[in-house]
Amino acid sequence: MLLFRSMTLGLLGACVVLLARLPLGRPVVVAPRPLAVAAAPRMEAAARPSIQIVDVGPGVEDVVGLIQLAPDEQVVAIDDRAVPSTLVAGAVIAAHPRRAGAFLDLTVASAAASRRVLVLLH
Repeated sequence: MLLFRSMTLGLLGACVVLLARLPLGRPVVVAPRPLAVAAAPRMEAAARPSIQIVDVGPGVEDVVGLIQLAPDEQVVAIDDRAVPSTLVAGAVIAAHPRRAGAFLDLTVASAAASRRVLVLLH
């Protein structure tokens, strides 16, 4: 009983000391820090590798925005099936089911060369 009272009085004293050290008159404001996400730098067409892998984590909604294309490039095939336009390619990519282990194999072509982009979906 004596031990319990001593511990209770000690904790009460510690709380009083901590409360006495708080600054009065100034409200404490905790502002959240913005999360900065750096975008990958765009590479020139000559410096681009022939194969690019885009790893898309769960919860990412804009898969089309992650695929970096040069101004003169366009998606010409998805999973080795030709697509008639960039608009159709974007619709097919956006409608692709997102499940663990799914992927998209894109063929991207420009006037100078073509390359492959593998999009891994989690």
